[in-house]
Amino acid sequence: MHAGPRGPERRAALLQAAYRLFTRQGYHGTSMRQIARQAGVAPATIYHYFADKRALFAAVYEHHHPYRAVAQWLVEAAQEADMHRCLQRLLQRLHAALNQQPEFLNLVFIEWVEFQGRHARARWEAFLPQWRAALAQCRASPALQAQAPALLWGLIGVFIMSYLPGRLALPHALPPERLLRAMLQAAASGDAIP
Repeated sequence: MHAGPRGPERRAALLQAAYRLFTRQGYHGTSMRQIARQAGVAPATIYHYFADKRALFAAVYEHHHPYRAVAQWLVEAAQEADMHRCLQRLLQRLHAALNQQPEFLNLVFIEWVEFQGRHARARWEAFLPQWRAALAQCRASPALQAQAPALLWGLIGVFIMSYLPGRLALPHALPPERLLRAMLQAAASGDAIP
């Protein structure tokens, strides 16, 4: 059991094991011993890579969060000829990213409940220069010249906040695929988003 992976592969195995366990069992329901067992390493090995369980959670959150890709997606979407296609492309990318790792939403809940958004704030602060650069590129876009970038990000925020209840299958929430269609139809027609 203790031979396990080495170097970067060992760190990756620890991140993956922690991700699986945190998203299934929660932060407090997961022990370092369980993570080590799942990764195939001795429990003490974890501390070679991470100071403690909180540092491991922060690394898992950072590793799986799609924030790095969002600014690039915005720049790519801004190349579209009109606002509707720009928004469609961006929301479809967000939808696909959230569908690729639906367990990530469990990490988000842990982050907000257990850590009061501490890691999310740190990610935002780290992301801010990239975000500003993306916005500067988008200001030159024909699709966004007539629209405030803040409006676009407001719509993304509405999508994500509306997406969560649908993903959790809450009784009065729109399913995520229906929400995506409704937002794109609203953007095309200029109507209010449901």
